[in-house]
Amino acid sequence: MTEYKLFGGFMRPKRDEDDDDECDSCVAKPIQSTRITYDGPNLPCSGIRTCDSITISIQKLDNLLCEILNSSTTTTTTTI
Repeated sequence: MTEYKLFGGFMRPKRDEDDDDECDSCVAKPIQSTRITYDGPNLPCSGIRTCDSITISIQKLDNLLCEILNSSTTTTTTTI
């Protein structure tokens, strides 16, 4: 599996010489997900909107998944 490293603001494949940096085994420094925004069209099913942060987008997807899982465990009985 190819490892990647953040270099000059872009991800690139990790090189052997990267092991000599101050981060030791770090491949990339974390980026706050609140600083990355979705720039596509509004998504009606998930409720994700243009300019939502990745944090908010993941929370909306998680809520949607929970709703789906909870509704699929609900059973309906019919009396004949």
